[in-house]
Amino acid sequence: MSNEPISKSVPQATQPTIVSVESTQVNPSVDGQLDGQLDGQLDGQLDGQLEKPRPSWRKLVVVWSLGAVLSVFLTAAITSQVSSKPLRYEWNEEVQRYVVQPGEYQFFEEGIATTSVGKYGSATFPDFTEVEDPSVIFWGDSYIAAFQVPNEAKVPAAFNREWNDSKTPLKAVGVGALGWNMADIYYQIPHYERLSSDLRAHVIFVSDLDSDFEPNKSRRESQIVEKDGELSFVPSTWEPQHEGIKKLTVDTKFYFAWHLMKRFSTRPPIRFAVGPVAREGAEDTSTESPDAAETPEQRVERFESSYRFVVDKLQEQTTKPIIFVYIAAVPGLADGELATTDPNADLVASFAQICTERDIPFINLEDALIQAPRENRAFPRGFANANPWTGHLNVLGHRTAAKAIAEYLRDNPHAIHAN
Repeated sequence: MSNEPISKSVPQATQPTIVSVESTQVNPSVDGQLDGQLDGQLDGQLDGQLEKPRPSWRKLVVVWSLGAVLSVFLTAAITSQVSSKPLRYEWNEEVQRYVVQPGEYQFFEEGIATTSVGKYGSATFPDFTEVEDPSVIFWGDSYIAAFQVPNEAKVPAAFNREWNDSKTPLKAVGVGALGWNMADIYYQIPHYERLSSDLRAHVIFVSDLDSDFEPNKSRRESQIVEKDGELSFVPSTWEPQHEGIKKLTVDTKFYFAWHLMKRFSTRPPIRFAVGPVAREGAEDTSTESPDAAETPEQRVERFESSYRFVVDKLQEQTTKPIIFVYIAAVPGLADGELATTDPNADLVASFAQICTERDIPFINLEDALIQAPRENRAFPRGFANANPWTGHLNVLGHRTAAKAIAEYLRDNPHAIHAN
């Protein structure tokens, strides 16, 4: 083994090359070209990354149109379940008037219910002419049409359940229409008497002892007219409007379209300007009505002649017994207390007296309606989507009225001449 020393070569550190900036010469023109090329390349790359290709106008039209169509159908699908089905009418030759077409109608404006309308506009039976038992007709306006409650809860059906006396079978048939008054009932009595096989009496519901009897009141239905001191009835000439549009909205379930059109057509013109809005022909609400200073005695006197005229004309129109049922405007709430005073008590007393003079039964539902909330802890008027004690009768109200009428007829069987 060699004894010579082993030499290791150690690499020497590389010395950095120092370049003097001062000694480096750069051509200004070349430097500008390089900067321009680099800036252009960077800008192009960034623009390509940030900007997305814009859709064509055809695609925008398709997308927006599809969204609009889907929105309309979605609105129709939802509103058809939560809005009232428009009432469609048809001319009925047998009763000589436009009646609601047979079918089912959902109602959401006051109460939530579905009414099944049968022939001749009655919701009690699909065809009341097929009823074999002796019958009575319950006449009225929206209190009998009663779209706020289902068929089985309306007062005629509730009466038929209450009247369970097998010795004197009796069926009630409801005939009513929105906005009817005594003149409409007067003209319809002969037609429905011909259709009924064994009619025993006419039960006429009265809910408004002023406007329903007021002469010369503008309305679409039949009227009581006063001319030269003489009272008379004038038949209605009303015809339904826009039935084609209603049919389209019903067939397509676009109920909201009909309600929108009806709302805008009945709204007053709108003026887009600052300040008070004046409308030509608008009623001046700043002055009191002509009868505002009328005393109770004068008010009664003003309606008494109309009461006598109506009652006498109805008696002339039929040989069947007539029974009046008054739906009192009670109970209510006032200052947190149960209000039991009928604001029309003076008119009620006058009308009842006229009925008594003519041997016509008069059933006042006031006591029964006042007792209803005390026994049931609920008001006989009002609904969940309306004021709790005002408006039309609810299910409890119809049941209360039916029970009171059934009790009266049991105690006074001569009122309907039942065998």
